[in-house]
Amino acid sequence: MKVAIWGAGTIGKALAHRLATTDFISELHWINRDLNKIQSRSTDIEHGLLFAPVCRRVTTASQKSASEVFDEVDMAILTQGYPVAQGDTRDDVYIRNREIFREFVIPSLSGKSMPIVLVITNPVDHLTRLLYRETDLGSSRLMGLGTVVDTARLCHSISGYVSPMPYPRDIWAYAVGFHNEDVAVTIPRMCAMGREFPPDLLEDIKRLVQIEIANGANRVKQATDEATLHPVIEGAVHVMKSIALDMCSVLTVSVHDPDSSNDLFYSVPCTIGNQGILERLDNLIPADTKDSMRLGIENAIRFLHSCGDA
Repeated sequence: MKVAIWGAGTIGKALAHRLATTDFISELHWINRDLNKIQSRSTDIEHGLLFAPVCRRVTTASQKSASEVFDEVDMAILTQGYPVAQGDTRDDVYIRNREIFREFVIPSLSGKSMPIVLVITNPVDHLTRLLYRETDLGSSRLMGLGTVVDTARLCHSISGYVSPMPYPRDIWAYAVGFHNEDVAVTIPRMCAMGREFPPDLLEDIKRLVQIEIANGANRVKQATDEATLHPVIEGAVHVMKSIALDMCSVLTVSVHDPDSSNDLFYSVPCTIGNQGILERLDNLIPADTKDSMRLGIENAIRFLHSCGDA
């Protein structure tokens, strides 16, 4: 699979190095506003391609050439934009990142029946929705990373409450809704390879893991002065791998709600394959979790109204 990364911040740089080592990326195209920032880095990655499983070349391009790059790739990963500052929320950077998308990204994507697009830039739900509304990309080929990382934190946290301790990948639970403080969790009693939580402990466990999800990124940032990185990179790689190899993985990416008059995007479990979003699996979300998600939906609509984007 040929992939384009747009952006050379913390996530963009780490993702470029990681993708060159995968067994499903044949070409890596790197786009950035400042071409000088990525040229030496891409050369460094190319010098290691002797040891790469399948990647044969790495190219660079300025954002003025993004449209031409998108004609050559199977998938585009968007990471560019302002990061969330300490003490701010993801919504606080929406206006500034919206302008970046409107000035550069949307013109480059418009009129293309092109690659699958994965948005990582925050606020991921609202920016993915912006692309849906202002480009010709269909809902099946456009997704945000959404709560993939929140689900990873959820499953890791839950595994600590099960004995003997299972692998996080064997936990059957999802973080759903918006990638912010309104995220909701669903934890079935049959949580890990046939093991059940005692009913009297389930609500306490839900409360504790919700706190873990909310505080996980801040705890890492406070300890290292950097935003959370590893689960974002590995989550994005897993989404791309499911598409490249048609794995039909179930992942909580941010997708279009076909029943929303506001064209909202938020995360639900979805089957992911080589055509992008193959199926929304709303049936995996219990009724009580759907009730919890309604607050996030109401808050999102109010926020978009305040920005003139409802």
